[in-house]
Amino acid sequence: MASAAWERRNERARAAGFRNYYEYRTRRIPGAPKPPKEELRRRRGHSGEKPLERLIRSGRVELVSVVQIGYGDPPRFDVTVILKDGTQRSYFVRGSAGVRAVKGAIDDQGGDAPQIVGSPKALRAFTGADEDTSYENAEEQAAILEEYGDDDAPIEAPDDSDIPF
Repeated sequence: MASAAWERRNERARAAGFRNYYEYRTRRIPGAPKPPKEELRRRRGHSGEKPLERLIRSGRVELVSVVQIGYGDPPRFDVTVILKDGTQRSYFVRGSAGVRAVKGAIDDQGGDAPQIVGSPKALRAFTGADEDTSYENAEEQAAILEEYGDDDAPIEAPDDSDIPF
C-alpha cells in the first residue's frame, strides 16, 4: 500500500491536471510528450550520485569526465561517464558526501578503475586534493619555466638550415 505522503502528492498532481505524481515529475506540463531519455532520467531522479556510484561499482565504466558547475557550498559537479560499450551517460553530484561516495567507488575498482579526466581545478575539488601537485615545489616549477621558457613568450622557429632536404 502506498504511503500517505505519496497519496497526497498524487492528489496534488491530479488536481493540477496530471494522471499522477510520476507524470508530474517527468512531464511538467499536463499532456506534454515524453522528454528525451537523458532528461527523463534526470527528472525521475536517476542521475545523482547513488546511481553513478552503482554504475561505477558494476565495472562497466571506462572513463569519468568531471566538470565543476557550482563553486559554492556544496560544490556541484556534472559527471559524464563513457561505458565500456561506448555509450555515454550524464550525472550530477552535489556536496562533499556525494563526491566521497563516487570517489570511493572509483578507488574500490583498484587496477580496473576508470580513468578520470577534467580541468585541474575540478579534479582537485572532486578528488579532494588540497593543492596542485604537478610540481614538487615552487623551486622545481621555477627551474622548469627558466629552462623551457614562459608559456606567454613568443615561439621561435627552429633553425632548420642543417636539415638535408
